[in-house]
Amino acid sequence: MDTVFRVATAGDEAAIRRLFVEMLRTIFHTQEVEGYPARYVGLFFTGGEDEILVAEQAGMVVGFLSLESHREGEPPFLYLDDFSVTAACRGQGIGSRLLDMAEEYAAALGLGEIHLHVERDNLGARRLYQRRSFGVLAEQGARLLLGKKL
Repeated sequence: MDTVFRVATAGDEAAIRRLFVEMLRTIFHTQEVEGYPARYVGLFFTGGEDEILVAEQAGMVVGFLSLESHREGEPPFLYLDDFSVTAACRGQGIGSRLLDMAEEYAAALGLGEIHLHVERDNLGARRLYQRRSFGVLAEQGARLLLGKKL
């Protein structure tokens, strides 16, 4: 099935919220999770450097990756905040392509590093990031802070 990759629009908000809840349920192994706060996703559609990338199949959003530009410290970096591909579409290279796009976006912004957090017990995600040359920057309880120089 053909996958279209693009920058999200406000019309994608409901799908992004649905995928976020699916991601949390998968990570924490419970149905009892809370989604995004009411206005959070809309902050990505205000014309700043922060964006959400989406993957779409047959007109349906099946994956997303939110990107946050951080220029306040040294070095400045792109933070990959929330990242989800629906279970039925995993293993198709969607996550890898979204990561490629994030790296391209960081380079276009002049940001030389990418950072993200991953749950320590999310072994599938950790394998993906290891294949993509992310290293551990800090251990933070149940999560790891990973980073990659571009």
